Amino acid sequence: MSLRHLDYIPCDLTRYSQQILPAWRDAQSGILQPLREIMASASHFSTWYVFNIPNPLPDIFFAGPRCAFGWDLFKKDRSVWPQILGPRDLPSPLRDILLQDAEERRELDIWRLFSRHLPAFLEGNEHAQSQEFLLQCLFYTFCCQLPEETMLDSRVLIEEGVSLWDEYMARSSQVKALWDTFSQPAPQPLADQLLAPRTYQDYLTTTLHAEAFPRAILHNFDIFGFIDHEETVRLVTNLPTRERPDLEGIVYGCVRDRDNKKWLLPPDLEQLYRKQFYGELQSLDVYRAMCAYWNEHSHQEFQSNVDTYYQWLHRTEATMLARFRYAAEHGWGMIEIRV
Repeated sequence: MSLRHLDYIPCDLTRYSQQILPAWRDAQSGILQPLREIMASASHFSTWYVFNIPNPLPDIFFAGPRCAFGWDLFKKDRSVWPQILGPRDLPSPLRDILLQDAEERRELDIWRLFSRHLPAFLEGNEHAQSQEFLLQCLFYTFCCQLPEETMLDSRVLIEEGVSLWDEYMARSSQVKALWDTFSQPAPQPLADQLLAPRTYQDYLTTTLHAEAFPRAILHNFDIFGFIDHEETVRLVTNLPTRERPDLEGIVYGCVRDRDNKKWLLPPDLEQLYRKQFYGELQSLDVYRAMCAYWNEHSHQEFQSNVDTYYQWLHRTEATMLARFRYAAEHGWGMIEIRV
């Protein structure tokens, strides 16, 4: 089963449009030096925003950090480079060439390795797998940053938490309008800068899927939307926080929690609960009646359970808003990622 994941990451899209992309386009035209200078300035390396390692590596037997799923990323063996350069990211023979070069030179600087083989990365058309991979590494390394000064896994919203968060962020027309900014047409002039020398209006007249603009222009299918600095400031300034709306996700969650809590039901509600499994009744109506009964007859324990959901939402809200404030303070925007 695939892991559902939603995240919001501070992103310097201005740097991407004004520094990274021009150097990238120069490199595609055969002018490699500007991009090589950018690569030489890196102090870390990212293939994805939760995959962030120091550059150069401390030594060939580097034993941390932990990877996105909590396992040790680097073991104390000779497999450090194959783990960084996964076969799903890079095609052969380029991957084999990079691995051989890194092994022979005992290379510790990832970007220096990439710089030496930059012409090979740029072979083929702009949609070649090697180009997509390198541009993604440039984007996440030089343009994305979390406020935490650690390399911990950033993923907060996963699995059922995604649905509950989405419902919480649609709890009122005011809140929904703020978060819907991510799915609105791309902000200008940023969109024009990202497309240069084309314009965003030209893009809209020639594409069948305008909503896919973030994924197309940032060369990453996980990015579903982005907002600029002005929109980031507006969201931070106007978003009401720590609210306790009536959420269907909490109703369903409390019913799931029933087995652990040993909450009892009267015979009539128990019968309705069993009937809804066969589609005879609307489950939400039954679940609300069950929660109302527990709230009346097991009030303290039931409310304590409800509180855990709101406490999680408020902690997550604080974590995400800290990222939005970090972006606002640095003059950046935000990207929305859904996997």
